[in-house]
Amino acid sequence: MSGDENTPLSGEVPHNGVETSREAAEAMTPARVGKLERAVYGQLASRAPGGMTCDELEELLELTHQTCSARVRGLAKRGLISDSGARRPTRYGRRAIVWQVVRPTT
Repeated sequence: MSGDENTPLSGEVPHNGVETSREAAEAMTPARVGKLERAVYGQLASRAPGGMTCDELEELLELTHQTCSARVRGLAKRGLISDSGARRPTRYGRRAIVWQVVRPTT
């Protein structure tokens, strides 16, 4: 699977039921979510096998933490990316998960 516009990503925007979360989710169109997920997935695919942290993705793609972490979580929940087991420091010195693309088994 590639990070191009044909990548089958959901475009779904989950929320936690709280009014402000629901409003934020409603403001994100499926097309925008799909575009963001393809960007995150594409960067992870291009960095294989080294992977990237959410913080690295945020910097590279110029995304807020909330936007990027939501897209990472969505991709992980659908099994398209996974925790590599590695950790790297963020800009703020905290340890962060290094995410990687799940390669299909043949």
